[in-house]
Amino acid sequence: SGKTVFATALIVGKLAAHRQMGLFMPDTAGDLSDPKRHDRGTFKWNWVEALKAAAVRVDNISIEDIRLTSPDTLESLLKEAFHGAFNTDADHSKRLAKQVVEALFDEGKVDGARVSADNILRAARDNIASIYATPATRKEKENEVQAVQENPARRSSFDRTIEHIHSFFDGREKLDDLIRDILLNGRKVVVRMDSSFLSEHEQEYVMNEMMLSLTKYARKIFKGGGMCNALVVLDEGTRWVPEGIAHESAVGETVKTAYRETRKYGLGWMVIAQRMTEIALFLYDSNPLA
Repeated sequence: SGKTVFATALIVGKLAAHRQMGLFMPDTAGDLSDPKRHDRGTFKWNWVEALKAAAVRVDNISIEDIRLTSPDTLESLLKEAFHGAFNTDADHSKRLAKQVVEALFDEGKVDGARVSADNILRAARDNIASIYATPATRKEKENEVQAVQENPARRSSFDRTIEHIHSFFDGREKLDDLIRDILLNGRKVVVRMDSSFLSEHEQEYVMNEMMLSLTKYARKIFKGGGMCNALVVLDEGTRWVPEGIAHESAVGETVKTAYRETRKYGLGWMVIAQRMTEIALFLYDSNPLA
């Protein structure tokens, strides 16, 4: 699209002129991580090749290669898994997921090696009764967990679900290390996380952890006497920073906080949207590229 071509042209100009600047570009739509998408027919534009000509390298990384560590992300993923596997409603699924994660990872970081169907079923069995008030319901839900353990079809389905969840915490490169490399060493990274990799809900969970990590390490660098030098590019602006209270979400608030706070630490932001009237108005007051 025209907006993507224009945005990537601005990115090329910025990074070619400031080669030490880092780049963090989580791509949930797939437009930015495919540099050949707009290099067709008589129109020739490949923004990665343009940067390569300026001796600037961009790493194109799949979300499958990034290792997450946040207990909150695991809780969100398990909440959906428990809802389907144990026939629990949204509130009880959330409470059970929280207790399971706390039982398995009390040190504040998720170790992917321990995200297994056996460990999670064991923790669910030990904790599911405590989230229900009546003895009859407690017994009913304990039986649900037991049925998943003993019924081959249900166990196979649960194993596949947990194997998928495990993949979020088993990438070759830890997210926190990636963020630090961008902020401190000027690394330039596009993260492919479009719908061919993640569902819409999964994109939100991952984006939330990314923005929290970005804010945490930018703040740490600044408080240590340093200054960040990186550009954050956020496509689908109407989704991540929408205008209007009716459109607020937890991840939206996390993104807004990251935007508001990290600019004073040296981060620049580019927000891309098809309809600029639908993104948060505060962007216009502080960022001419929004």
